Amino acid sequence: MKLTCSECGSDKLIWDYARGDIICSSCGLVVDRIYCEHTVLHGGFEDKQFRTSRSNYTAIKDASKRVANYERLKNRFKLRPNLTFKPEVLNRIVNGEKVPLVKTIVRVDVPSYDVDENIGAVLKVISKYPRICSRTDRVKLALAKLLIEIITNGDVNIALTAKTYNVDPTNLRRAYKLALSYKELLGEVRTIISQSRV
Repeated sequence: MKLTCSECGSDKLIWDYARGDIICSSCGLVVDRIYCEHTVLHGGFEDKQFRTSRSNYTAIKDASKRVANYERLKNRFKLRPNLTFKPEVLNRIVNGEKVPLVKTIVRVDVPSYDVDENIGAVLKVISKYPRICSRTDRVKLALAKLLIEIITNGDVNIALTAKTYNVDPTNLRRAYKLALSYKELLGEVRTIISQSRV
């Protein structure tokens, strides 16, 4: 029976003998612990699995390097929630290859957001402005919420909205300032809000 990852089904596993873990090189899950059998030879303990042959030493050293690469990668990139590396890219990085990290991060569980008719109408208005329309969908959604709030309440909380829609506050702040520079956009959003109140 071949050991596979219970999460992704991959059979490419890293045996980290230093920590005593078996780690999936595709998704990073700790699959199992390493259990060693010991025998008594000449009055001391000697491990059956780790005799002093050169091939075992090399295999252990390579596995340790792959685990170290994985740990370095994990510490280097502090990913936002719901983001992870593509398994094939993670496997190449763990094996020590240099991989360009452009488009290697994917969403895991895409949250769904409630979009009422006002936000939908504001999103249609935003699509007319190329500099704002080029933003990600989550930023446009958060921006639509902010524009509705500024017109209805006269005040916005960028940090809270950024957290709600899981976007970078600085990116949202820039998009918001850009949207405020378009007077026609604000006029159209005011029209949408006034029509919804009637």
